[in-house]
Amino acid sequence: MFLLLACIETGVQDRVAAPDPGTVTPQDTALDAECPETQPVAPTVTTAECQRPPRGHTPPTLAWEVPSFLHKPAAKMVMMAPVAAENRVWFVSFEGRSWYKGGVLRALDGATGEVLVSIANSELEGSSGLALGDLDGDGTLEVVGISTTGQAIAFDWQGSELWRSQAFASDVGYSANPTLADLDGDGTLEVLIGRGVVSHTGETLGIGGLGKGTPGSYGATPVAADLDGDGTLEVLVGDGAFDAQGNTLWSLEASDGFVGVGDVDGDGSDEVVVSGGGKLRVQTAEGVRWSVDLPGAQSTQGGPPTLADLDGDGAHEIAVSAGAALSVFDGSGSLLWEVETQDSSTGITALSAFDLSGDGTPELILADEVAVRAFGPDGALLWTYENHGNWTTVEYATFADIDSDGHAELMVARSENPNDPERSYTGLAVLESPSWPQGPLAWPQHALSAGDGSFRAWPGLSSPGVDLDLRFQAVCELECGERVIGEVILANYGTMSAQSGSVTLWDGQEILQQWFHPGLDPGAGVAYAFEVEAGVQPTLTRSADPLDCQEAEDIPSPGWCL
Repeated sequence: MFLLLACIETGVQDRVAAPDPGTVTPQDTALDAECPETQPVAPTVTTAECQRPPRGHTPPTLAWEVPSFLHKPAAKMVMMAPVAAENRVWFVSFEGRSWYKGGVLRALDGATGEVLVSIANSELEGSSGLALGDLDGDGTLEVVGISTTGQAIAFDWQGSELWRSQAFASDVGYSANPTLADLDGDGTLEVLIGRGVVSHTGETLGIGGLGKGTPGSYGATPVAADLDGDGTLEVLVGDGAFDAQGNTLWSLEASDGFVGVGDVDGDGSDEVVVSGGGKLRVQTAEGVRWSVDLPGAQSTQGGPPTLADLDGDGAHEIAVSAGAALSVFDGSGSLLWEVETQDSSTGITALSAFDLSGDGTPELILADEVAVRAFGPDGALLWTYENHGNWTTVEYATFADIDSDGHAELMVARSENPNDPERSYTGLAVLESPSWPQGPLAWPQHALSAGDGSFRAWPGLSSPGVDLDLRFQAVCELECGERVIGEVILANYGTMSAQSGSVTLWDGQEILQQWFHPGLDPGAGVAYAFEVEAGVQPTLTRSADPLDCQEAEDIPSPGWCL
């Protein structure tokens, strides 16, 4: 996985997240160069102008849009969160107001918007979500959706149907999202749809006796997480947790709701965040810690929670969109800020978090009925994209580098709102900005357990055990000097933590630079910047033997000896 970033100060380590290991914090430096597009396994040196790449919050523009389709042209409404991988954007579209009827499965080329797949007889519910993952561990991604009768349906990458599960009907509900997770640790993925658990071949493994991950009938999205730290993922819904066979692990005398998982109090352990029905609460298996009313919400409103560390203190803040307001809370339930929004259709729209500026702090992105907007960590409005409209359920705008250009793109679903006939937007729009860093190369499903791209959000794109990936990132030779600068990325794409060690940059005969790296949790990564003389073709090695931090004088920046 290669990620392109501007060159930064040499010798600096930044902690990053996998599978987005390249989103590091830019440093103020004299190396004001923008690296050209290059994605080598071994560094290929190219040249670049000596100019600082754009930073900050440059408003996005339209990269491309597909408002209508030649095949099944009436099915042009999109009301689910687009998913993407391998430079393909997948979604389901439907006709008119028939969001609950059979829709069309479509896949578009991430660079051009060209239609690559269009399947009209799949019986996928028009507003239901999709999930992408390697179900059987054979190295090939599959697509999973939900039918109008609550079946899980698996397709291959060309859209051919592989299997269907039993119909779970009311155990799933409407506008639901499938969640993929390896619940039993065997290297294959289970499919979670509402209360149902299905194997990678479509066999029913169990049906839970608790909620289905929604406060009502819409948007069921169960989440998988190892909340008790025993190494096995549980299925989390609003009122408890169950295992792959549907057996209740723990339950609370509380209502079901949309679920998020993250460390909201900074104690190193995850909590469960539940939203919906005009309320927000934090709980564990021991009980509910606190519950508050959601500003701007009616009794049926409040979308899925988005968790992200907005202030850099190591704890996740909680963001929820609910009807007339987007609100952000800290881990104790105190309201930090709120802004006005418009979502009178359902009041359960979700939102996403992404580090738009590359400063290490994520921003919040909301696509409601009338606009796409980005808000800073303090609630400040950063930009508004007004050529948008949607009827809304639990969808949200998703980020990924879908054209391999080194910058993230924003994928936005659009549909005609019968309550606002003058705002006629349909299909899919993709937005871009030159100031955005590269995001993940995939956004595979709706159920993010945290807004920072953490491991649990990327099932099927990870490997069991420790899976360290050491790569060169952007490498460029500056026209303004006889030197080569670039970055090295080390990321853990596995399911187990990796011990600390060292990374060495060689020229084939001697050590050029060497760095200590800390232990890496699943989904974590580190990035190092380097500088060598022009003409050098360096190579990389990683050792499990850490450097001696007592001899840190030999390390370019000894501050990372932890």
